[in-house]
Amino acid sequence: RDCTRFHQHVVETLRRLGKRAIGWDECLHEGLPQDTAIQAWRGIEARDAALRAGHDCVVSAPYYLDLFYPADVHFAFDPATATKTDEQGIADHPRLAHVREGLTWMSGFGEFPRLPERAGGRVLGGEACLWSELVTDELLDVRLWSRMPAVAERFWNGRECPTGGLYERIATTRDSLAGLGILPTDAATLSRSYPDLMPLIEMLEPVKWYLRLLGVGEYQRRVSGLGGSSEQRPYTTTTPLDRIVDRIPPESLATRRAATDYAEGMPMDRWTAPWRDQRAALEQHPDLLGELRDVSDALLRVADFVDGDTTVEIRTLGGPFGEYVLPIADAVANHDPGLPTTRPQDVLQDWDVTGDAIRAINAGHINDTYLVDDRYVLQRLNRSVFRDPPALMRNLAKAIAHEGGDRLLAPIPTARGLPYGVDSNGEIWRLFPHLPSRNFQTLPDELLACAGQAFGGFLAAFADFAGELEEVIEGFHDLAFYLTRLDAAPAGNVGATLDEINEHRAQFRPGEAQRVIHGDCKVNNLLFHPTRDAVTAIIDLDTLMLGDPAWDFGDLVRSAFAGSEETEPSGEFSRSRFEPLSKGFFSAFGPVDDVDRYAAAPAYMSFMLSVRFLTDHLEGDVYFKVDRRGDNLARARSQLDLAKRFMLAGPEMAGIIDDIQPS
Repeated sequence: RDCTRFHQHVVETLRRLGKRAIGWDECLHEGLPQDTAIQAWRGIEARDAALRAGHDCVVSAPYYLDLFYPADVHFAFDPATATKTDEQGIADHPRLAHVREGLTWMSGFGEFPRLPERAGGRVLGGEACLWSELVTDELLDVRLWSRMPAVAERFWNGRECPTGGLYERIATTRDSLAGLGILPTDAATLSRSYPDLMPLIEMLEPVKWYLRLLGVGEYQRRVSGLGGSSEQRPYTTTTPLDRIVDRIPPESLATRRAATDYAEGMPMDRWTAPWRDQRAALEQHPDLLGELRDVSDALLRVADFVDGDTTVEIRTLGGPFGEYVLPIADAVANHDPGLPTTRPQDVLQDWDVTGDAIRAINAGHINDTYLVDDRYVLQRLNRSVFRDPPALMRNLAKAIAHEGGDRLLAPIPTARGLPYGVDSNGEIWRLFPHLPSRNFQTLPDELLACAGQAFGGFLAAFADFAGELEEVIEGFHDLAFYLTRLDAAPAGNVGATLDEINEHRAQFRPGEAQRVIHGDCKVNNLLFHPTRDAVTAIIDLDTLMLGDPAWDFGDLVRSAFAGSEETEPSGEFSRSRFEPLSKGFFSAFGPVDDVDRYAAAPAYMSFMLSVRFLTDHLEGDVYFKVDRRGDNLARARSQLDLAKRFMLAGPEMAGIIDDIQPS
């Protein structure tokens, strides 16, 4: 109410001065004078809310040039007629896949009041914004003119704007501006500084959205629902903006040219030969090695793939690599005829579901998962991991029948009554109901106790399970099996990680398969109520098996201290997190006799996962999904460090478990 009074005062003051007020869409209120124009920056919904209330509107939401989006993303939006489907197209754009979680999080950022409907609202036009946190005078032109011609064309022509030939028209405009001295020719400055690295530099783009400003850690906090933190951001007002990532255009036009050649079956030697040369050239620039080595290696692997090496995991090479992405990898992957061609939209026909809005969910290391119309979760099982998917589904059916569906989600039968669908490539798909919920990679402190209680209760509920479960993954949770695989893996440059694993491999005793366990008790396999501190569902029962319940406890503790996606450095052990987690677990699971076995389980599970990650890295990333080459090595390092911390904390953990056990 106070804000509305202030807005009314400002509007009336400007009106007396012969001016008209315009305000951000947060000022929408039934008491706001109707002649106030609204700047819609929080999406198409803001525009529509303003128009319904009779306000004129300027649309800026799809035109933020500081987010490093490609020109065609901005061009796709007509300020007056764009729809929510057009808005969803941003999240589905292949160049933005690495920030899709952020875009989805941002889509729920705007809430608009219900206002009385009034006539008279018009879209006055659009505004392209360029916030300047990462802009200097020297960088302004390349940031502005790389996409502004496309935005201007859309503003002037509206929905009648021709979509074909967009990039040809942009190139013509850029040449004209260069001829006038307004804009330097493409990458001219970088070409003079690093001529031998141009085959690499011209293929690079900065990461999109707010990822540069936030940094990876803060980004993960935001999209996980944890809110902001007080940690230092990557950039301050005094950070020099003189790196290659600052000077490259937001969009790589060379990538578009190379992708077109590849799609049309043109000879690719003129591309792949320089892509190979750049890797050796980078070694002559030691000051750039730390920043560019990973993305340089990735471009070399793209060259291998384009030249016929089918063992290359092309979908892992797009990045991000620090603050860079390599879009040519995604372009090549999307044109690979050897990859499965079944679209989620096609397989949904098995359930008589249309699927108007489908987006990938970047969660988990194994299966491909999609959110459908905010109503369903569609999942393709990874056949290279689960060799007998029907057995997995039979295990799941037995578990749900035993538990009663209290916290376990049953798959939705197909229209023919089957528990899963099979596409033309033989891939297995399943559909679950989507629950509005919260899900975390890093669990906040206030949810530790209820997380422990949920998994402890799960194990207690299956104490009397009498059915037989089929093995779905050979040797799962068998440390001896994994160490044998590691010993047989190809050699590779993994630093000291392998030596440290060999140093500790004899220190762990295996558990005994006593009863049914979940097998993958990570905190991100819990769905929490949207507003209450309560678990509504336990998901991902693909590893249901006979095992030692201490393994589930150890995996739960491990995941509560592991870094985001397990590629980030793991957290230090702290009693303040371990105690509520353990108290919740044992309050539901019940007391245990062998306290030391449970205290040793977090180190055991962390060490075993380190062995698995390292083996998969050496074998070529065939089991766990990765965003880029080296992720599994980073995960192995992180989990090994975590295992060492848990070994040191073992006596303290045993004491805590002994103290908090129910009598």
